[in-house]
Amino acid sequence: MFIYDIIEKKRLSKALTKEEIDWVVDGYLKDKITDAQMSALLMAITINGMNDKETYYLTKAMQSSGKTYKFDFTSVVILSLACIIVVWSLPPKYVPIEVSGKSVSSVIRYIA
Repeated sequence: MFIYDIIEKKRLSKALTKEEIDWVVDGYLKDKITDAQMSALLMAITINGMNDKETYYLTKAMQSSGKTYKFDFTSVVILSLACIIVVWSLPPKYVPIEVSGKSVSSVIRYIA
């Protein structure tokens, strides 16, 4: 798999597979994909969008790339690098919640 092929695929408005998205996230975190390459992919995504499956796969890949914490209460305060990232009061139907330990790019997923 090559990042150039994935960028081109998204540039042509084609949907990315779960494997491609997982490969991109993993490669970027391991410095196998440069910032410029990731920027090109993100620009193609910004211009052409992502479908629901792609969005789900990207969210899951980001979530599973770091340490995950579970909270069983409705008010969540997440501190990262001495900054408050999220202060949220959730309705009971959204409890519990999982939070990825990725500093500012933290992903919150609600479990109904």
